[in-house]
Amino acid sequence: MPDGSAQLVQQVVENQGGFRFSYGGKSPGDTIRMRGDETLFVRIENQLGKDVGKSPTGPNPDPNEGYPGPEGAMLKTVSGDDRYGDELNRIPVVLRHDWALGEHLNGVHSAHVTNMHSHGLHVAPGKNENATHSDDIFLRVVPQEDAEAIAANPDLYARYQEDRDEIIGSNADFEFRLGNVMEGIVGPDGQVIRNLPHPPGTHWYHPHSHGATQNQVASGMAGFFLVTGDVDELINERLAGDAGAAWDQKTGDYDYRERSVFLQRVMRGPTANISGNSTGPDPDAKKSKKSGGTKAQPIVNGTTEPGIITMRPGAIERWRVLNGSVDGNGYMRVALLEGEFADDSSSALQKVDYSSGERAEYPVAATDYAPISYEQDGSTVLVQKADLWQLSWDGVTRVVTADDGSSSYQLRDLSTINDGVEPDFESFTDCYKPGNLNLCYNRPNELYMVDANRADLLFQAPALDGAEQTIYTLVALPAVIGGMRESTTKILAYIVVSGDPVPGAAAYAFDELLDGLAVSPYELPVGDDELEISTPAERAARDIGDGTAYRTRVVRYAGWGSAAQPLTNANAEYISANPDKEKLTYYTPPAVDSTNYTLPVSSDDQTGVAITNIRRFPSGDLPKVILPAGTRTMNIDGQKFFPTDEDAPRMLLNTSEEWAVYNHSLETYSVTLPDSSWTPEQVQEYVTNNPELVYYQFDYVDEQPDGAPDSPQPYFGIHRTAYAMTRAQANAVNAQRSTDGDPWATKGQLDIATSAVDHPFHIHQNPVWQMRMDVPDENGDMVNVLSEPRWADVVDLPRNGGRVVFRSRFMDFEGEYVNHCHILLHEDNGMMQRIMVVGNAVNSNYVPRDTVIAADSSVTDVDSIYGKPSPTDSWKRSMSFVDGNATGQVYPGEGFDTTPPEPPTE
Repeated sequence: MPDGSAQLVQQVVENQGGFRFSYGGKSPGDTIRMRGDETLFVRIENQLGKDVGKSPTGPNPDPNEGYPGPEGAMLKTVSGDDRYGDELNRIPVVLRHDWALGEHLNGVHSAHVTNMHSHGLHVAPGKNENATHSDDIFLRVVPQEDAEAIAANPDLYARYQEDRDEIIGSNADFEFRLGNVMEGIVGPDGQVIRNLPHPPGTHWYHPHSHGATQNQVASGMAGFFLVTGDVDELINERLAGDAGAAWDQKTGDYDYRERSVFLQRVMRGPTANISGNSTGPDPDAKKSKKSGGTKAQPIVNGTTEPGIITMRPGAIERWRVLNGSVDGNGYMRVALLEGEFADDSSSALQKVDYSSGERAEYPVAATDYAPISYEQDGSTVLVQKADLWQLSWDGVTRVVTADDGSSSYQLRDLSTINDGVEPDFESFTDCYKPGNLNLCYNRPNELYMVDANRADLLFQAPALDGAEQTIYTLVALPAVIGGMRESTTKILAYIVVSGDPVPGAAAYAFDELLDGLAVSPYELPVGDDELEISTPAERAARDIGDGTAYRTRVVRYAGWGSAAQPLTNANAEYISANPDKEKLTYYTPPAVDSTNYTLPVSSDDQTGVAITNIRRFPSGDLPKVILPAGTRTMNIDGQKFFPTDEDAPRMLLNTSEEWAVYNHSLETYSVTLPDSSWTPEQVQEYVTNNPELVYYQFDYVDEQPDGAPDSPQPYFGIHRTAYAMTRAQANAVNAQRSTDGDPWATKGQLDIATSAVDHPFHIHQNPVWQMRMDVPDENGDMVNVLSEPRWADVVDLPRNGGRVVFRSRFMDFEGEYVNHCHILLHEDNGMMQRIMVVGNAVNSNYVPRDTVIAADSSVTDVDSIYGKPSPTDSWKRSMSFVDGNATGQVYPGEGFDTTPPEPPTE
């Protein structure tokens, strides 16, 4: 395969092997293993059927988000359907067949279009000179029927980005050319680098066709892409006794071998309406959880059952662990627990015990804020974790810099994290109190992994100490502190240790395993000197005067998903000047004197959908304008993905930059909602005492009305007037509000109205030397929770104005690629940014600064260079974006007020 004598053929198929989309009916796909100086030849064959959905291309909020809120208005505009009542504002919308779309439209669409992305590899973006494709995410490989439909309907086919998109029918040939990294560049030893192979590491591949990425990858369409080289040969030589030992066979005195562990939350289900109106691989998932909608199912190496690994005492294995999940529930903590554990039907962890002679299970408490434990016979039992050594992160062998500035490859003893100290708090909120965040994020013998992270681990089986066998459980636990509360536990594998010890059963000195191996120049940390703008030609091209200057850049991720987005009123001056827009409310309001806030919507005498809890002000007035419930405002630097964006980041070829990347996704606070047990009179009294409380919600009641279109993620919750404030500010208000007496006769407590989300930032083509990860505590003050600098290609962006700072080299290739959120539904909805490497300094657009951070910089120092966001700043950035694609959408649009309401102080 690498030498050109064979070509890997990947057939993209549907509904085979139990997977929605897959490579040849299996998941994960074929493991690709090659050396760092070879070329991989791949053909993608798109065997999917014609796309049948329609996508909106008018200047409107996305009608495929939520239902029946704004979609009632959209549907009425498009089809004349009156089932959702009168008084709905008419919103312009143009629907086009998915097969007729020729651009990377934001929003989920064209689910049968595909391509291939080599995640984590330093290869050329775009095309090769022989017209084969490299890592080109702008390529769109369409089904043959789509190609035929386009050819037969030229008037319907709209190729909005003719100079960017390339549409190919059915088949595409790829060549991923590794090697010759940093060719011709002067290395740290002063010599010109020649024939440097791609460094070895654990990477992966998956499709990356914008609009279909979530559908395809979350169906299981992905596989390992392993690059081997000097690191592997040295480990094989020292542990297996043979540099060329087979990776999948126990070899040498330590029974050494490798194993690959591919964890992914996969959505399986029927394929109806996969295009257009469906944003997830399973359209049934749109239904309320109480109606039994299908959820993502965690699988390991393609199966729901954990593997069983047998080892002798003293044996050593290397585990390549990949978190291939792509949703907000995919964040996890990987650990090896002593003993046998299981996950029950609700994915909760259980301790398995046979001491009574029969199998018994005890629920395990595995939280972010306390040690792992369970209750047995009235006592709390702490769960012990086995010692693990970390070899690499995101495909790069761990690099450590000494005090003298030299660098070396070294394994990391995970038992030493935080000096072996576990967090031990009462609740999740305690993690955000000053001084506690590091303990919650960094736990001994665990790895905190977000979507798309990889880690190589080494484990040596301990002695049996008189037992016949010992069982260990490799497990992925929910990492709620960065992810979402619906994350699930997954047993990855059971390790059974038994038999005679291996000859070298004594504890191996892992800290010496890589001694003597030189760090690849490509993986040396990025120094200040590489950031400095030193040549007269570059300084002249960018008009940089005297004094030291460094290449820097700030990138800002912002926005909310559809869930619980704050209500926003129109600007009063705008309404005064445009009285015809006063009823731009996206719902049918209740009568002025109504106390029944649940309004069933009838269709042919069938009550199927209810819009509920639409609140008036105590005066009886309605809020002037409310944003649609389902709109996703996610953006980067105020722009949804636009493949020809001329303001995109432009880096100069063969230079380095320091980036500060912020996440302005913001938790907001609002008055607690009325209790469901209160009478209408009590509810009205509570609303009167809390005049700022304005909210509405809608949900499915039983079944959809006949003929109602499927919707991707219908809204199950409440939108309300909300405030931009810190956790501490909300707590201070609540402390002053009395809860004595009748609860409906008092001011309500504040609680979280809009959930925020961490975004796993991913950059293509090159890794980043991550120097810090700053998480805001309850006061909004930043805390660096990155225990040491490291190479990565996916970094967690903490919510509420958190940030990461990293450095990266933009070497070898001119061309276009992207950074994006690896929650792929976010990417499909526009949280992706075009970036370019240019050959002329005049065309670059980095920001020269007179200083950059150091590895030991204080938070105050970093704030002084790159700034510290306020809740108000994050609110404004999350509320506004521009979509330069076919929608032409400017959000929130004319007349909307993006300034948050003034929060209460008592």
